[in-house]
Amino acid sequence: MENKTIYADHGDEYKGELLANFSSNVWFGANHDGLYAYLTDRMPLIRRYPEEYNLALKCELAAHLHLLADQLLLTNGSAEGIYLLAQAYRGRKSLIVGPTFSEYGKACQVNDHQVFYTDAQLLENNLIQHTPDLVWICTPNNPDGFSFELPLLEKLVQQFSNTIFIFDTSFKEYCLEKQPESDFISQHGNVILLYSFTKRYGIPGLRMGYIYSSKSIIRNIHSYCVPWSVNTFAVEAFRYLITNHRDDFNISEWLEEKRKFAESINYIDGFQSLDSSTPFFLVKITKGKSADLKQFLLQKSILIRDASGFFQDGNQYIRLLTLSPEKNRLLLNELQQWKSQ
Repeated sequence: MENKTIYADHGDEYKGELLANFSSNVWFGANHDGLYAYLTDRMPLIRRYPEEYNLALKCELAAHLHLLADQLLLTNGSAEGIYLLAQAYRGRKSLIVGPTFSEYGKACQVNDHQVFYTDAQLLENNLIQHTPDLVWICTPNNPDGFSFELPLLEKLVQQFSNTIFIFDTSFKEYCLEKQPESDFISQHGNVILLYSFTKRYGIPGLRMGYIYSSKSIIRNIHSYCVPWSVNTFAVEAFRYLITNHRDDFNISEWLEEKRKFAESINYIDGFQSLDSSTPFFLVKITKGKSADLKQFLLQKSILIRDASGFFQDGNQYIRLLTLSPEKNRLLLNELQQWKSQ
């Protein structure tokens, strides 16, 4: 693939009141009542510094993940993890599987990486052609919801043993397919996993994530860590979510609603839903422009993600997150109105 940037951002950039927000890919049904109460009780802790590198919480999380504490780094969201990794391997050669989250490319560029881009279908060919030091893979991927098959990832990791594979699995709960987990670390010494609590738990304002890998890789990355980067509330929220949290998150039900939603969109002339293993998915617009559709819907207090910039093919796309049946019908009705203009 030609060496050009293909990426996606988060969405959810509109700050006004909305009837429905389809632009983000954060779990919309999270109930935070228990977390609010838990954090309120711990308000006095803000008078003290958190642990410099959060050893106590690392031990708790490591037990939860069946890892050792020195195989983990807690981060201020997965974004800090991305930049730490790019810094730790400064000046190396990176291959990024896109279209995907923009911060992989940005972090690599500011740390003087030689950056190449590929799509999932050409990944193996580009591994052979470019012999990268690092490969960045989001699975399931943002924005298209594509999920790599685990046997293929295992094959590539073994075949290209001199390359470090960075798997961002922040959406791992959003699909039914098995994703790389902690057992990948013990089986393969060239694997780094990233995770963010933002999506599954619906808490983008609490920057919470972690990196896990072999002890030697984590030791190297740790030397670039900023002390106290994870604040007290994030630490306590981490602790709550890995020990006490219960909710009604049900990926099978969510994906079934996505199936119905996507099928209904396909019945509307001018719209084509693309395959996705997650509740968020891309829609190709065959009539009109995505930017105009976004503005039309904003007038109805509905926000979508203009996704045309994710691709270089000149086509028009939007990204949607499946919401409740009622809100999904609201959007479907407005898409019908847009079509009839």
